[in-house]
Amino acid sequence: MNPRRIVLSLLLCLAASSVVIAQKDDKKPTVFTTAVEYVQVPVVVQRDGKHVPGLKKEHFTLLQDGKEQPIASFEEVKVEPKSTTAQDFKNTDVPSQNIAIIAIDTINTPKLDQTYFRGEMEKYLDKAAPSGTIFGLVELTRNGVKVLHDFTDDPQQLKAAVLDKKLSQPLARSGRSDSVREAENVAVSRLNLATEETIAAETLRFSNINQMKETEDSLNNFRDTTASIDTLLVLQQLAQALKGLPGRKTLLLVGSGFQFINGVTVTTTGQLEFRPTRMGEAMDQNFYTWKLLNDANVAVYPIDTRRTVNTAFEVMDPSNKYSATDQQKEQARQRDNQIISTFQAIAAQTGGRACFFRTDLDNCVKEAIEDNAGYYLIGFYADKSNKKVGWHKISVKVTEKANVRHRQGFVIAELDANQMRQTDLQLALNSPFSYTALPFTGRIVEFTPGAGKKMAKFELRLPPDSVTVEEEQGKVNFDVVAIARATGGKEAARLAQRLEPKLTPQNVSVIKRDGIVYSNRLELASGEYGIWFVVRDNISGRTGSVVVPVKVP
Repeated sequence: MNPRRIVLSLLLCLAASSVVIAQKDDKKPTVFTTAVEYVQVPVVVQRDGKHVPGLKKEHFTLLQDGKEQPIASFEEVKVEPKSTTAQDFKNTDVPSQNIAIIAIDTINTPKLDQTYFRGEMEKYLDKAAPSGTIFGLVELTRNGVKVLHDFTDDPQQLKAAVLDKKLSQPLARSGRSDSVREAENVAVSRLNLATEETIAAETLRFSNINQMKETEDSLNNFRDTTASIDTLLVLQQLAQALKGLPGRKTLLLVGSGFQFINGVTVTTTGQLEFRPTRMGEAMDQNFYTWKLLNDANVAVYPIDTRRTVNTAFEVMDPSNKYSATDQQKEQARQRDNQIISTFQAIAAQTGGRACFFRTDLDNCVKEAIEDNAGYYLIGFYADKSNKKVGWHKISVKVTEKANVRHRQGFVIAELDANQMRQTDLQLALNSPFSYTALPFTGRIVEFTPGAGKKMAKFELRLPPDSVTVEEEQGKVNFDVVAIARATGGKEAARLAQRLEPKLTPQNVSVIKRDGIVYSNRLELASGEYGIWFVVRDNISGRTGSVVVPVKVP
């Protein structure tokens, strides 16, 4: 079957009318889109570390960019432990769930730091009382998110998963190579012993060595930036997966940290200079990551597994004849400061709290979980008179005497629509999570004989509100991607379609009432597969995905 042909079925009252659409050339001019939307802000209000209950809408004032905005929705969210008796049940006034995801960053975290956190997490779980918290455990790797344990409210199951995790060593900064270090020692010795006749030659030798050191710094900075971008991409995967879950979600980002933008280099003259690499790409990914995390109401709680840091000790090298220079010590100090600043920025922009310079990491976990036990969820519509693209500050004031914490703002984005589309689809296809922002259901209908293989026919059903319909223009715009992977991850079949049909008024009314049914098929040999189904609404930017195990007879 030609994968460039699809059938989009619009459900009608008595019969289904089919529209056959050819795949169009996707090479279009770059389009930048902006969106002003309904914004939800989880607000933590505490006194003496405890949730302040019973506040009403009138106790709160919300400001966007310093201008007061009407509060459109208001809710107090309180998490309660699940009942332990089978006789106690109800289907109304169901307590909210506290969702916490523990993300162990193995992109940037050495084995020693991973081992320390394992012990601290074990201490926390041994003392954890029933709290209504559902935990998920994942690992952040250069290849994406790896699920170590699905959501569970059983601390012992989570403890077993933490202890069972195999430690992995990240690609560390190489530092000075042996050849450069030895050449540096020789150059310093000869420069110190130089005479008037040899001083010029030895100074040139020393300058050449500094140039080699500068090149190594540039390579290290490039690698650090790549690790930072990889970390941001997996955070985007998590945000997309959690977006469809209600309320405030807690993400514990556990690791030795990374720098948003780095590039401090010791130059050939021995001075420190800031020479960032891939700065534009890093800035774009930072911006998009904040938007996804804020849209999903994910509060990030970074936990620094390095505990206390002595940067002067880090640059000591007993194999080197000479001590580290002041510039090298300053370079290490600035790198540490940038890691701490990154932790603080992530927490501040999402409404979490950073934990660093502490050894009691079990208490860091405890405090993050308790933060989500009670909060207020406030909604407002962004100021229509202020559509400026970029970051917009949010501030919330409360009449009561209490500590108030919330994310600092939201993004009105001007994004390359096609680039964001490709990024979202690719991340969804590599994510072990189901993306929940765009709901859909589906089924494998049947297997029919093909040319040496079987045709696996499938059907996806999109509810009326899942895909945006532009009524005046009579159009929808969404992607459907299906990829079958065999054991080991080898791709066996792929289908990708972008749907932009022109709709009649009757079609629009049917979609708004009944939704959309999409039918297609994949050609597969007999065997077992995992099929990734991804649907992305290109008008709203929402993405839905699911992974389905399939056995082809």
